[in-house]
Amino acid sequence: MKVKEIENNLKDLIDKYRKHLAFIDLSHIDGFFTALCCTKEIIQPARWLPVLWNDKVGEPDWESDDEFNQFLQTVLAYYNLTVALLPKDNYAPAIYERVDGKPDTKFWCWGFLRGADLWDRSVLTSAEKKFVDEHIALIQKISARGYGKEYNSVTQEQAMEIYQTLKSDVQSLFKTLEKRRLKMLDEEMAQRSSPKVGRNDPCPCGSGKKFKQCCLH
Repeated sequence: MKVKEIENNLKDLIDKYRKHLAFIDLSHIDGFFTALCCTKEIIQPARWLPVLWNDKVGEPDWESDDEFNQFLQTVLAYYNLTVALLPKDNYAPAIYERVDGKPDTKFWCWGFLRGADLWDRSVLTSAEKKFVDEHIALIQKISARGYGKEYNSVTQEQAMEIYQTLKSDVQSLFKTLEKRRLKMLDEEMAQRSSPKVGRNDPCPCGSGKKFKQCCLH
C-alpha cells in the first residue's frame, strides 16, 4: 500500500468517525502516532487505542467485526508507516500550512503530547530522561497556552526554522530511543533464553565443580 493511499484511508476514517474521535485531523493524529514511535518501550495497541476516542462520546457502536477490523487495520498501517518514515532523510511530519503560509505546528504538537502521556519514563535512565526533555521542549512550548500570539509575530523564515528544528528533534528522539529499545529487547531475550543455574548445580562451564565453587564468583 502506498503512502498516499494509507494517508487517504486514515483521512476517510477521521471524517467517518469524527464525532467519536479525540483528534480533529490528520496532523493532530500524526503527532500522536509519532510520539508512540519515539519511545524506548513498545506501546501496545491495547494502551493507545482507547485514547483515540472522545471521552464524552466514546467508541462507535460497530455494525460488524469487519467494520472494526477495517478501522484497526487502517490505524495500524498508519502507525507502521510512521515507523518506516521517521528515520528517512525525506521524513516530513503531517503539518499543514496556515493561510499566511507558515507551518501550522500547533495541532501536531498537541497530538504528540497526547501520545507522550503514554510513555513509561521509568524505563529511562537519568541521562535518557534529560535527552527526552531537551528534545520535546520545543513541542511543549508550541503547545503552551498563549504561544499563538508569539508565533504570529515571527517571520516566514523563522517559522520554517522552527519547523525544521521540530523535525530534527523528533527524528533524533526516534533514532536514539529505537537503538536503546532494540538493545533492551536483545538483553531481555538473552535473559529468557539463558537457563538459570542453581548455586549447587554443576557449573555450565564443564569444570565438574559446583556453580558456587566455580564461575559464580
